[in-house]
Amino acid sequence: KLTDIIDSVTALSGIKLIYRGRTVSCGLDVRHSLHAGPVCGTLKKKMPVECNMDCVKKTEKRILGSGKSFLKKCHAGIFELVVPVFSAADYEGDLIFGPMRERRKLVYAELSKEYLKLPLLDRKVCADTRRLLEPLGRQIGSDIRAATEDYGSQETSKRRIDRIILSIRKNTGPYKKAAAAALECG
Repeated sequence: KLTDIIDSVTALSGIKLIYRGRTVSCGLDVRHSLHAGPVCGTLKKKMPVECNMDCVKKTEKRILGSGKSFLKKCHAGIFELVVPVFSAADYEGDLIFGPMRERRKLVYAELSKEYLKLPLLDRKVCADTRRLLEPLGRQIGSDIRAATEDYGSQETSKRRIDRIILSIRKNTGPYKKAAAAALECG
């Protein structure tokens, strides 16, 4: 069970692991899928555009470009190991191991108290965890693909939903009207 694996990795390492799905939640509750903690949650409230650009857009761009796991450092100096999940060629989401910090101070001094509570970045632990999570990511992708194939016609709906989500994420200007978004996404 995915929640058991997530809980075990978190308990063994002392570092949070979540699955952040782009379109499929894998039936996970908020505790296993919410990408926020005291530092990140505060940053997202204060700087929603920067956090959205860093956490979502830059991460997705890198993953879609390389298809590989990587250690991400956000605009605030916080680290996460990001392991992509693909079903066939479709990018479904990521396993995120973190947040972690370096010994240096946080870029935003007002959050230093919460920042110091984050676990220290250990690159060896991240490398070992990457070797554990990459096969898990492949299995999740395989499970999503199998579930999608079982429903056949839902694949078309899923792709349409993916296009809508990407359209919404790309739109950083004024809100689009529903009709305009629908036309853009087919």
